Amino acid sequence: MKKTVGEKLRDLRTAFGLSQAQFGDRIGITRGSIASYENDINSLTTGAKYKILQTTGIGFDYFDTDMQLWEAFAKYEIDPSNLKLKSLTDTIIAFRNSVKDFANNTQTPKYLNTKIEHLKFMAEYENAECVFVKVVGKEAEPLAKNGDILVVAQDENPENTNWIIAKIGDDTLIKQYLLTGNNEISLKSSSDDSYKFSKVGFEKEVKVLGIIRSKISIEIL
Repeated sequence: MKKTVGEKLRDLRTAFGLSQAQFGDRIGITRGSIASYENDINSLTTGAKYKILQTTGIGFDYFDTDMQLWEAFAKYEIDPSNLKLKSLTDTIIAFRNSVKDFANNTQTPKYLNTKIEHLKFMAEYENAECVFVKVVGKEAEPLAKNGDILVVAQDENPENTNWIIAKIGDDTLIKQYLLTGNNEISLKSSSDDSYKFSKVGFEKEVKVLGIIRSKISIEIL
């Protein structure tokens, strides 16, 4: 019988031999939230999954597929006889092969463990899930060119002047998010290439996939 996400979370926590309070304290989630996830009262959020990934090494696919816990241990090379949570001074960043891949989730990302202070230096890291996205061809012009790397925080709430990756219908766009004095939102990349929305229209028509925190240019690599 297929297990629920909550049951899978309980299996993972008990494998580490921790109570809900202990597990929550170690991964930065309240005991009440752990209980609500395990009882399938609330859905396990992307942010919670990311914290679990950071501390246990277990990837999203454990929760998103029929993968069993022993299969996840094998895939992520975790020794079930010596389970230890990683320090929250470490973080795991994902690499995507293109903006298109990032937007459509067409391939399994590659993961790398690094120190949070390194990511803070590169990406203004604020506990959002950060992804390194390689630019292919002209998909990020004029902001970035072929071969550049975008550091993207998977955050749906941009601030004025942020560059974002967004979807409008089937189209993936890289635009600057601009608030105007007329209670409008503009998405703009050049003087002759912009979209304008009311705030309500923006919420209905635009899906923000991430905020671009910084760019690593191939010219300085």
